Amino acid sequence: LELYLVSGRAALAKKGITTEAKWNALKSAALKDNARIKSLGEKGDDKLGEHLDDVRSYFSAFPVAGGVHKNARRIQQTATVSSLGLVGAAQLAELGTVVGRMGIKAAAKAMPSVTELFTLATKVRHGKDPIIDELRPLLGDFDYDHLLYRPDIILDDKITDALDSSSWAQILDKGLGKMSTGLGYASGMNSIRHFEHQLAAKMIINKFADLAVNPDKVQKSLARMEDIGVDGADLAKITKAINKYAEFDNGMLKKMNLDKWDADTAEAFTFGINKHTAQVVQRQLAGETSAWMHKTIGSLLSQFRHFPIVAFEKQLLRNLKFHDQAFYTTMLYGFGVSYGIQAIKAGLAGEDINSPDTVKRAVNYMGMASVAPDVLTIAAQLNLVPEALNFRKVGNTGSRADSFDLIDYIPAAGQLNKFAKLAALPGKALQGEITNSDVRSGAMALPFATTIFSKALMSAMLED
Repeated sequence: LELYLVSGRAALAKKGITTEAKWNALKSAALKDNARIKSLGEKGDDKLGEHLDDVRSYFSAFPVAGGVHKNARRIQQTATVSSLGLVGAAQLAELGTVVGRMGIKAAAKAMPSVTELFTLATKVRHGKDPIIDELRPLLGDFDYDHLLYRPDIILDDKITDALDSSSWAQILDKGLGKMSTGLGYASGMNSIRHFEHQLAAKMIINKFADLAVNPDKVQKSLARMEDIGVDGADLAKITKAINKYAEFDNGMLKKMNLDKWDADTAEAFTFGINKHTAQVVQRQLAGETSAWMHKTIGSLLSQFRHFPIVAFEKQLLRNLKFHDQAFYTTMLYGFGVSYGIQAIKAGLAGEDINSPDTVKRAVNYMGMASVAPDVLTIAAQLNLVPEALNFRKVGNTGSRADSFDLIDYIPAAGQLNKFAKLAALPGKALQGEITNSDVRSGAMALPFATTIFSKALMSAMLED
């Protein structure tokens, strides 16, 4: 928690807000200006003070925008560990986005060891890639983000009275935290993200090196560089530093010697790398989610949808803005990889890999599809678009309901519904009315119910 505080304070200090007094002075000036605007008959912001506090909360170790109620958060965690057993497959689909941004040839040059894809990545290991290790003093262990953003560290419990003192609540919170952490490993999510971060970072580093060696390509790449926070002046400094200090072997970058670079140039370089990797291996940076999504009601409504909501601007609109070759390759590779994953899953399940449902699942897992599947599903339920556009029938979370259910559409509410089905099993068993379908429905409430291991066990136990 102390690290969150220090990093947040450092970020604010770079903008001149070094003390509480300076923040209060800034806030007071903004409120006075807002009041002046309203006095002139213009429309001001009636909740400006609250909105400013929400913005500041992104740079603290306290919950963003006030946080989520403890019991709602517990139900959400339970829904996560029972519903997202195959989240690793969704993460693997992002490989298409990583590769598509710069192409297969660039990916092949930057490809980390395949063993990185199969490591559990439970602790940081240095010495495996000298270029990645050079970044760590400035960028941190960015390829181990699951160790930095841990679900068992709950910032919301810093809300007044949010942390229960009762032993059962502490045991429950600790257990849910450990299960959430374990899900990242059991689903393969952590290993895949570790691999993708390294690949994305090395691809953009090689891009910088290519521009240093081939300055005639700079103009064509400038717009994309500016999009990751590297303007023309910074890019000129970076390419100059690469030409002066970097070491190459047969045209391949071997070492950057960042310790010899000017501090501001090195910071601009690593800032660009961090922003690029957070785009293609999507990670929410401060301010990229709306404050309402961090409050109790908003969090319940947007659970499992943070990714597509953020992807609407971070991936879809950003790429549409450039409409360049990278836009088309990102879209095509994104769909191709996603379809390949879904076809394999369908084949293993004995389903027709050429069915429309396989295509729908592929679109569901595409980052650039953003919120389109959810919007089209609701529209189909309201008979505004053809039923063929109902993506919910193949689902993107949980038990993959065969029909649209508003309760199940809100994951936390759906989790309570699953608990009700689980609780009904003993009664049905005593009456002799229990079916395999009842058991499957009830079992969906259990932790890790949707992991590949649990699904295989359930299939073996409940052969029809």
